[in-house]
Amino acid sequence: MNLFEEHLDHYNSYEDYKMAKFNIARCQSAADYFVYNANDQETACLLGTNPISSRCMSFANALSDAFYMKKDGKLLKICAIDDTFPLKGEHNLENVAAVLTALSCIENVDIQNIEKDLYSFKSLPHRLEPLGEVDGIFFYNDSISTVPQASIAAVKALKNVNTILLGGMDRGIDYSPLVDFLKKSEVENLIFTGDAGKRMMDLFGKIENKHCFFSNSYQEMVEIAKKHTKKGEICLLSPAAASYDQFRNFEHRGERFRELVMLVRLPD
Repeated sequence: MNLFEEHLDHYNSYEDYKMAKFNIARCQSAADYFVYNANDQETACLLGTNPISSRCMSFANALSDAFYMKKDGKLLKICAIDDTFPLKGEHNLENVAAVLTALSCIENVDIQNIEKDLYSFKSLPHRLEPLGEVDGIFFYNDSISTVPQASIAAVKALKNVNTILLGGMDRGIDYSPLVDFLKKSEVENLIFTGDAGKRMMDLFGKIENKHCFFSNSYQEMVEIAKKHTKKGEICLLSPAAASYDQFRNFEHRGERFRELVMLVRLPD
């Protein structure tokens, strides 16, 4: 799908991490298919310097008004994309494009029910999961976000984000792209936690129209969010960091956030 800095606490370098991931392709045979994102430069560079035996099937950003699928040399329109499509964000349109490309590799695949399946699909928890409206604020749980690019995609997908919760275990990832994006965004409240949050907060410095907070207590973070998030707008947990400093995994972090959103009440 893509390659970003991740799991750097387990690898000597980003290059080692990329090659470890690319072993999936290097170990394929000529009878296999390699489905990849044509817009991802890291993958393109790996393919250019490391020839593979499998058949390469690329997909690109689905920034159109419909989903398409190649079958028997023809480009078939599967269905239109409208406001009722359940998955939000450009990254999810890319996910669908990847699935349709994978399906095109299967002989005699039945495409009759694909539109129904796409529009009835529900995302798993912790992935831009709407938690509902509480005290006039809309809360979203995107705890699976452990890299800056995922948090950027989440803010772009939801658009009306007023507050974001960031940080956790620091694995040495470059946070400058996320900081640069948020500086220019309409997100007003940034609540940081953990060593990764400290580093992000240092990168931000002091900026007009941005309110930065720090806490290592998720209960306090939710209290801050409820106090400062504008009514009718979104508070988003999209940490851009691993969860292991305070939690067992990202699921545990998301469950704790969900619990606190429902339980924490501010004094009148």
